[in-house]
Amino acid sequence: MSAHVDPTKGVGSYKQQDGAEITFDGKRGQPLLPFEQLLACLPPSSSHLLPRPYRWLMTSEQSPIIEYYPVDFACDTAGKRNPWEFTVLLPFIDGNKLSATCKQMVTEEMLSEEEREMNVFGNALILSYDSMKETAKDSSSTCAEKKLGGVNIISYIPKDPADEDAPRFIPAILPRTMLPYPGFSTLMDAPLESLTRRRCINVFGTRSRYKTALLDMSKPLPPLPPIQILRNAFVGTTIYIGYPHFLEAFVTAVSDESVTCRGDDPPLQWTKKEVIAWKENLYTLNAQYAKGNGSVGSGGWLLPESAVTFSVRPLQEIVATNDGQKNEKVRQV
Repeated sequence: MSAHVDPTKGVGSYKQQDGAEITFDGKRGQPLLPFEQLLACLPPSSSHLLPRPYRWLMTSEQSPIIEYYPVDFACDTAGKRNPWEFTVLLPFIDGNKLSATCKQMVTEEMLSEEEREMNVFGNALILSYDSMKETAKDSSSTCAEKKLGGVNIISYIPKDPADEDAPRFIPAILPRTMLPYPGFSTLMDAPLESLTRRRCINVFGTRSRYKTALLDMSKPLPPLPPIQILRNAFVGTTIYIGYPHFLEAFVTAVSDESVTCRGDDPPLQWTKKEVIAWKENLYTLNAQYAKGNGSVGSGGWLLPESAVTFSVRPLQEIVATNDGQKNEKVRQV
């Protein structure tokens, strides 16, 4: 079944492909209160994080919901190598029973004033800023305005959460946003060909027994200019490395399978041994982008074959001098 939003029916109204309408009008529930939510996700060993009247619900044999906090439980280890990867087999919590028990067993008189203030539903806040305007106000909302560093920060508090005209969060890119933004990667920045599934990596950046998704960028690269031209264009500049957690780095050399160009020095010819080492290093880099290097978030990319590599030194910091100039310090690697 697939569904799409019907703008003529308001929020929570959808239509299936067969035309049948699905609506959630009059069926909306309510989330658990903050302390109830903690009861639903914390283990008994963390009961001290809750106000005292709630703690016994997780630890006492007399608790009406003690079944949700077993002392002994099984773990599903299928396909997992490390204990933190196991799936803990705990009983599902009945939210209605949990909420009813809390309301029956814990009254407001048993909580301090601060605890009562913490255990309520607050208003949704929408933060917005616009450095191009001096002021920004909305007549339909209570507006709190504060200047910070020359930028107006506006907090919109809807008067009525059910008011469809009240300001709401919209998942959209703001006007004048630079795309792609240097150092912040998105899937729009790479020429993706397809999505491939292989037994390659898991979320920890190591080999997986099961098939995982890889982003395929294996379309052949366009012909590259001579390495001397690449040297003039890149050596001495900075680029971003280490997807998906980008780090700015200083380019020190450009190499191919026959020569390396460093600074203003003449191209240096590789020896036969150095050619073999360069090819092995290139293979290792491609393998790490596909299979991961053992760190969280690494891997997942099938890169096209490349005949050029850059030697870089990651930037450590940018230092401003007394005359206003900025000097970039690089790590000694």
